[in-house]
Amino acid sequence: MISTILAFPAAGTQVSNRWEFTRSPDLSHFLHSCERIQGRVPSAFQHSSWLRSWYGQVAKLPGVEPLLLSARAQGDPTEAMLLPMVRRREGRLQVAQWADLGVTDYNAPIMREGLQLSPESAKALARGLCTALRGCDLLRLDKMPLQVGATSNPLVEALVTQPSDMFGHRFRVDEVYADWMQQLGKHVRKEFERHWRVFTRHADARFVRATTVDEGLHLLRQLAALQDLRRARTPGYFLDQAPYVAFYEDLVREQLVSGRAVVTALMVGEQMVAGLFSIHDGERFTMLRVSMAGEDWKACAPGKLVLERTIAHMHEQGCREFDFAIGDYQHKRSFATTPYPLRETSLALTLNGLPAQAAWRLKRAVKAHPRLLAQARRVQSAWQKGH
Repeated sequence: MISTILAFPAAGTQVSNRWEFTRSPDLSHFLHSCERIQGRVPSAFQHSSWLRSWYGQVAKLPGVEPLLLSARAQGDPTEAMLLPMVRRREGRLQVAQWADLGVTDYNAPIMREGLQLSPESAKALARGLCTALRGCDLLRLDKMPLQVGATSNPLVEALVTQPSDMFGHRFRVDEVYADWMQQLGKHVRKEFERHWRVFTRHADARFVRATTVDEGLHLLRQLAALQDLRRARTPGYFLDQAPYVAFYEDLVREQLVSGRAVVTALMVGEQMVAGLFSIHDGERFTMLRVSMAGEDWKACAPGKLVLERTIAHMHEQGCREFDFAIGDYQHKRSFATTPYPLRETSLALTLNGLPAQAAWRLKRAVKAHPRLLAQARRVQSAWQKGH
């Protein structure tokens, strides 16, 4: 366990500008602290149940070391904030980043309920974090929401961040479900009705939700097989790697009976036509993995249909807030979602990290100027032809 105390001038702040950071190698202690302070976490991805499975499986990937940080104001016996992170080697760099590695859609600190930080205190906290990360060359924080509960995200407030290319897709269904469908427009409603008719023409066609762990694992494995088949040739696809497979199966084993993990599907006999894996934190229902069978089922739009049937089912169960998470996929646009903005940053902690920070900033600048990007591509193409 290591700790570092950072002192900065305080003037009328609600939380002291004198912070103590502690790193613990004990996941059980960290999760216990998480359960004690978390109250309303910013998303299901910061809940102790998600983190327990994530660190238990995904953190086993080569070169990944858990980095469990807590921060408290000096003199306060209770943690003010927890940061679920990892340290990961990338080439010659040691990079500190969120506990994510491709499966956590929103990253944020876990803050004590009711905690308020002034801008000065937030900056002191951020500088303290950088000092506590001795041994790391680069701090990379991405997919960060602007708010943590009802409080501004202090890391977004204090660090130089940029808008993320990724954003969430949220919506509410407060009214009667049929009335909400009407609001989506006549064309959308008629399309869903037609897709359901086409699907149910098949004998033993049905929508199902797993109610036991065995059923959940069976459906999850069929969903994964469909997804692996469709994405096998996609560069960078990783969900077929053993730690990720074990992670999702662990979520089903530990969280399906409680209702936190939800697996739904469109089935025809024993064949899965479309499958969906979601998490439910008691208030918000977040849909994470969806896959469908091949071209033979295109007429019933199974990907969109399993989403709609699942939303209808969860609404019937009392859920009102829904989230398609990140990824700007075409099937999400039928549901009149509201964009949920996210922020990101890349900050050098040592001289070795400066080139990576510069490359990140250059990439952001180029993306912000499409003409510059087009010119760079033309230069690159001409250079490649010349060589």
